[in-house]
Amino acid sequence: MSLQAKSPDPVIRDLEIMAAATNYRGWLYSQFGRFLGRRIMECGAGIGTFTELFVDRDVVLAVDGHGPCIERLRSRFSGFPNVIPVHMNISSPRLLELARYRP
Repeated sequence: MSLQAKSPDPVIRDLEIMAAATNYRGWLYSQFGRFLGRRIMECGAGIGTFTELFVDRDVVLAVDGHGPCIERLRSRFSGFPNVIPVHMNISSPRLLELARYRP
């Protein structure tokens, strides 16, 4: 992806630009990836830049409070039934509802 973002939404546009920073993303993932289990709740999933690294996991709850991000996640990961986009603010008491995905 080039550094020229495509979306008119400023949040999506910034996330598209950061998605192009693949070396930075790889370095970040190298710092925490080994600590992740088979079930992940990703808070602030955005457009799925990190989510794509988790598609081999049993369950990925891709949580974001920005509707356009959720739309992008649903489209991008439609072929992955284990990736579940969740439109929710993480400060919401509704976050406890996600406990139903525990093993």
